[in-house]
Amino acid sequence: KDMGTWSTYAPTNTEQQRRLHRTVLLLLVRSRLLSVHDLDSFLAARADNGSNHIWLEFSLLFIRTAFMEKIATTADFPKLLDLMSQVAEGRSDASAQIPQSFRKPILLMLEEARVPALQIHAPVPASASKSVETQQLESSS
Repeated sequence: KDMGTWSTYAPTNTEQQRRLHRTVLLLLVRSRLLSVHDLDSFLAARADNGSNHIWLEFSLLFIRTAFMEKIATTADFPKLLDLMSQVAEGRSDASAQIPQSFRKPILLMLEEARVPALQIHAPVPASASKSVETQQLESSS
């Protein structure tokens, strides 16, 4: 209970504070000290149907890391995945510029989260072995 209380009141005013908060939440989820169901609800509520871009970005980075590091599965975060899909499809309360800036990273995260489940026995293509950061840098060049 105390862990959940801390997670809701931790400072998130600066990028450094948000990064630390994300790391601590990932460690708490990995250690099973924090309910993913409660965290899913909390983060989805904070993102306010996409209108709070800071919490939207926080949640996107959190679940992407949780999925890629196999800390959680897509089934653990149905509310956040639904929210991310709505934002990517332009069906959220977010202002017009927010979905445009988050659309590509959200679609990439959704694809990354979906692909491992589909390719359990399939060979990994060479492009998939590159880090996401490398792929993003190459695509922006």
